[in-house]
Amino acid sequence: MFLMSKTFNIISRTVAGTSNTKIVKIIFPFISERQNTSINYVKRHCSTVANKEEDINYNDVTNGDKELEHKLKVLMLEAEVMRQEGKAVPEHNFLREKHWKEILNLSSRSARQKYLEYLFKLSKRKENQKVNTLTFI
Repeated sequence: MFLMSKTFNIISRTVAGTSNTKIVKIIFPFISERQNTSINYVKRHCSTVANKEEDINYNDVTNGDKELEHKLKVLMLEAEVMRQEGKAVPEHNFLREKHWKEILNLSSRSARQKYLEYLFKLSKRKENQKVNTLTFI
């Protein structure tokens, strides 16, 4: 595997209307030596918390409580950080509102981590069952 780098100029505007140019070097990992990069690669392979938040209805989980809603967003970010650190956390589409309610009720970070690890194992078990039923048909 080789790394391809591409340099982009990013122009930012200040309040006074002057522009500053920043040069940013972005490195994309590719298996082939293809020189064309597309933004679709970034959209498909880079996860964002904003996309995951759209799947959850906050009012169902928090019953309209603003403090619980803030705590839920923090816990979603915590789960995303744990996922990016390589810890056993299920995919965002596996976590349902009942799971987030349970995570909100857990008091310590280690308890949340153990619960997310349990949900990860459960998701992999369901995934393997689905694969096994498809292969035997």
